[in-house]
Amino acid sequence: MTVQRIGGTGVALYLTPEDLEDHGGDRETLDVSWTTDVIRQYLNRGGVRMEGKLEIEAFPCDSGVLLLASVCPPEPVFLGFPDFESVLCAARGLPEPTGRLFYADGQYILTLPEGPAARALTEFGVWLERPSGFEAWLREHGRVILPDGALAHLAGIFP
Repeated sequence: MTVQRIGGTGVALYLTPEDLEDHGGDRETLDVSWTTDVIRQYLNRGGVRMEGKLEIEAFPCDSGVLLLASVCPPEPVFLGFPDFESVLCAARGLPEPTGRLFYADGQYILTLPEGPAARALTEFGVWLERPSGFEAWLREHGRVILPDGALAHLAGIFP
């Protein structure tokens, strides 16, 4: 078996027919769950963080299988706030250490990873359904107020 890291979040695995047999698989019937388990095992061993969606491409041939895998970071959640006071209330209510704060289209927009913190903040702001790549649009067309740790930073300034 040959393992090669690709960038910070990817790996290429080449498995010979013997490697496949040792792991309980074969190139004719590559099982998604088996392939995912093997990839995760080698990503963990290589120190690749496993947060996000795992994308796998398999290329079987007579001499084995080439597996290409990449971990895609999760899409952020977008919360809209009508004014800065609402953002400060959110920061006081839940000073989450992650998140970025932008100003665009007449509102403050907070980006956070999906999770309990983002759901709790709906008391102060509203979910914004936005397409993939919206954060890049915000960086280009909006104003970056705080690039990282927005709520924790605001909670420290305005206790």
